[in-house]
Amino acid sequence: MNTRERLAAMERCPEFEGCNVNICPLDPLMYECSHLHGELICRHILDVVEGMPSEFTEEVKASMPVWSKKISKKELSERITGRKRVREYFKAKKMSQTA
Repeated sequence: MNTRERLAAMERCPEFEGCNVNICPLDPLMYECSHLHGELICRHILDVVEGMPSEFTEEVKASMPVWSKKISKKELSERITGRKRVREYFKAKKMSQTA
């Protein structure tokens, strides 16, 4: 696979231009990439792990055997907990503004 084909696969994601994740479920060479604790995690992976819809759900699920060995369950859990806290914060803020 050449670089152009690899980029074309990942460019399907609307967030590609500003994305800095190492582990991308759309990357055909993801198995060659590494992930260090604390690095960014693809929002599509987090969405699927959290049970939320993603436009790339099938790709995330298909690539799970690779990324689940690179990103620890503990780190995924921490990120999802953080996402839930942020949503709760903004929900509470919105409710307080409407009251």
